[in-house]
Amino acid sequence: MTAGYNSFRLAMALCAASVACAESAGRVPGLVGGSVFPAESRLILVPVTVVDRNGASVLNLRQDQFRVFDNAEQLPIVSFSREEAPVMLGVVLDLSGSMKSKIPHALEAVRAITNFAEQVDQGFLITFADRPELRVDVTSNLKALANPWQLPTARGGTALVDAAFDALQKTRSTRHNRRALLIVSDGGDNSSRRGETELTALAREAETQVYSISIQERSANKEERRGYYILHDLSKRTGGLHFLVRDRRELPEIAEKIAIAMRNTYVIGYKPPPNLEPGKWRNIRVALAGAGKSHRLSAKNGYYVPE
Repeated sequence: MTAGYNSFRLAMALCAASVACAESAGRVPGLVGGSVFPAESRLILVPVTVVDRNGASVLNLRQDQFRVFDNAEQLPIVSFSREEAPVMLGVVLDLSGSMKSKIPHALEAVRAITNFAEQVDQGFLITFADRPELRVDVTSNLKALANPWQLPTARGGTALVDAAFDALQKTRSTRHNRRALLIVSDGGDNSSRRGETELTALAREAETQVYSISIQERSANKEERRGYYILHDLSKRTGGLHFLVRDRRELPEIAEKIAIAMRNTYVIGYKPPPNLEPGKWRNIRVALAGAGKSHRLSAKNGYYVPE
């Protein structure tokens, strides 16, 4: 167990203690996005991932290199860390007909990520074609997520939005402070009952970083381009990463980069402006000073002010 994880546990214990004390004193704090909002003190915690132009994690950045903006107002950073913490990992795997020949490489990608797992991590597996199905419920045995014998033959349509929605709901039901999804798909969406607006609304509240891979080995049609943009937007909104793969053989390498990024997240803390209107959405933007185009930064893009 790493020193980073021990410090993270201590921070969470202190956080829980402050909430308990506030409740016992008759104050009811809001708990939004891992951020505690007691009556007299508020702190927004923003997970941030930084990679270079090759997708490799950048792990040597300092607090003074970051800038954080709340509704376009730059605010001082009051806490900064890079922690490894237990992860709840939801794997969402496309089993539509077009994925049939790509499944072995997709499973190699899942294995590449679970190889980085710690004993304290947990995960689950949802597959989807015409509809999403929970194949492996929450387990500490993450190797089970890449077992090919539990998968049916790839066939049918693509319910990408429904699968992502169900997976986000699943992560919300867990008690982990770090939650992430890995979505692997080669198509768009032609079978979902839910719409992208519902998915976006849930992603705003789920406090789950979405890492996604779009497989497009040939010129994409309109439906496939839509799938690409769904995953790109979902990852961008939640502070995860999205990769476009042109060759299925690249999947394990890309997945390994995602695994390293997932385990090495900067956490920036700042105090929002006072007297905010409850229930309103606030935009967050995080910037890296002097990085130019050599670094790619991902951070969640906002929060709701607690009621």
